[in-house]
Amino acid sequence: MKFPRPTRATSSGWRVFEGAFIGETITDSPDRTPLPFVPIDPPTIQMQFAVNDGPLAGQDGKLVTARHIWDRLVKEIRTNVALRISQTDAPNIFNVSGRGEMQIAILVEQMRREGHEVLVSRPEVIYRKDKDGNLQEPIEKLFLEIPKDAMGDVMQNLAGRKGEITNMNHHGDEVSIEAMIPTRGLIGFETDLVNQTRGLGVMSHLFHEYGPDRGDIAARKKRLAGQHGGRRGDGLRVEHGAGTRTPDGRAGGQDLRGHDRGRERP
Repeated sequence: MKFPRPTRATSSGWRVFEGAFIGETITDSPDRTPLPFVPIDPPTIQMQFAVNDGPLAGQDGKLVTARHIWDRLVKEIRTNVALRISQTDAPNIFNVSGRGEMQIAILVEQMRREGHEVLVSRPEVIYRKDKDGNLQEPIEKLFLEIPKDAMGDVMQNLAGRKGEITNMNHHGDEVSIEAMIPTRGLIGFETDLVNQTRGLGVMSHLFHEYGPDRGDIAARKKRLAGQHGGRRGDGLRVEHGAGTRTPDGRAGGQDLRGHDRGRERP
């Protein structure tokens, strides 16, 4: 609870306070009862943001330095309460943790539109250990609404991602599915759902708990750029789209079977 003095007033009569954050109660006296704090689900996904030091640096944005990236991340956490940021041993790499890959992807897109240029790593799940030293991973409660004719493909997809069906209801030509699935299993699942349901599937998920590690999940290997253009030795990559020029002059893409396709630009 805080009781600061307003710094200025707006033309409409509102008082402006600086130094107050979301979840805090501002009062005129310490005797006032603060509002109860609403708990926020912990971050389950972590990615690294880094300065683009590749051969294409500076071509897609003007805000390219580590200071620009860090200042933008600090600004974001003032209003995005589910996001966590931290510095690393490298001065040009920062850890960004959030509730899911979509939340961080939205931040990346916002930064891109604002003129930032940044390298991002693949999303990684945040593990922890219980009191006995056993590895635990975040488990999500998944809700799906899909057409009946796509149920087989979706169920097979969930099984490969270590999902466990907890409830299923048929209504008309649609099926409602509830499942428990590791956060790792949700990475890339939304794209598969769109393809398998022809865009008719709807999904949502909530953090449930940290549970025992469910083992390996088969990953589909993808490359979005040409042979030499998208990957760096430290695991960070620039997200080139299909048809984008890469440092070796190739146009990169991928067919529906997951095969890389590249050709020389004229």
